[in-house]
Amino acid sequence: MRDKDKDKGSKYLSLGILFILWFEILFISISFGQIKLTPHNNVKINMTDEIDKLLNCVLHKIPSLTKSWNLLKDCVHTIEIYHVPKSKVPIGKNIPIAFVTPKVYPNDVFVVNSEYDFLHNTSKALVVIHECTHLVLKTVDHAYLWQPHFSRLTSTKHLENADSYINIIINNCISE
Repeated sequence: MRDKDKDKGSKYLSLGILFILWFEILFISISFGQIKLTPHNNVKINMTDEIDKLLNCVLHKIPSLTKSWNLLKDCVHTIEIYHVPKSKVPIGKNIPIAFVTPKVYPNDVFVVNSEYDFLHNTSKALVVIHECTHLVLKTVDHAYLWQPHFSRLTSTKHLENADSYINIIINNCISE
């Protein structure tokens, strides 16, 4: 009789876990669906000019990455930017300045109003380029510029890392 009770308890536990997972997936889906309802627009002309200036500069100075720079230019001209209030960000504790969800919305960049709006235009341009690296170069965030382990990334990891492209732009086209 005890084995049957254990089997019954295991079934209920499994069903409970499945329900919790289903609910979490539903919550995340609804949250990401809601952010698509926020105001959005293409990259503004003055911002596109700023981004193009940076990408043209780095294209000239680092021609070995020409394909990547051109993909980023194309991305900037085709994405939609959604302005998301901090309260609608469906991501954990650390609220980012911007984020993308390439598998769900491959042509959209989401900027968090309270973080993004107060940046200088060059910083805004770098944020958009960073997010475009995720969309078109399939980069990840192995390390951010401000993290100590950024400088210890291997060459291969740098090519996969979004902020590594930003670092190249900063070092070659901003800090002149």
